[in-house]
Amino acid sequence: MTSNRIKRNIFLIFSIIGLVVLAIRVNDLIRYDGDWWSVIGAAILYGWIFDIYLSYRRKVRREQQHDQSLISHQETIPPPYYGFTNSKRPISNYYCPLNHKKASPTS
Repeated sequence: MTSNRIKRNIFLIFSIIGLVVLAIRVNDLIRYDGDWWSVIGAAILYGWIFDIYLSYRRKVRREQQHDQSLISHQETIPPPYYGFTNSKRPISNYYCPLNHKKASPTS
């Protein structure tokens, strides 16, 4: 399944192409080479594609805000208790290979 970010980028490219086509149609109409209905058709297609682009842009922004809220919520969770040591590891992670017992952090 294609992500909303990829769809947004595709419709952004389509809207840029549509804008170029619209500019060409308007230029043809100004030089009396084109018809008014081709300009109207290009404008309708450009508006429709740009509207789809904006809808995907809103979806991507909502997803990013949702992801940021999850990250900020995770930062508020306190770290686990590590005992009375200055080490970054819990006390239960200290292992003494000689007697196969867990050693204290001071040994």
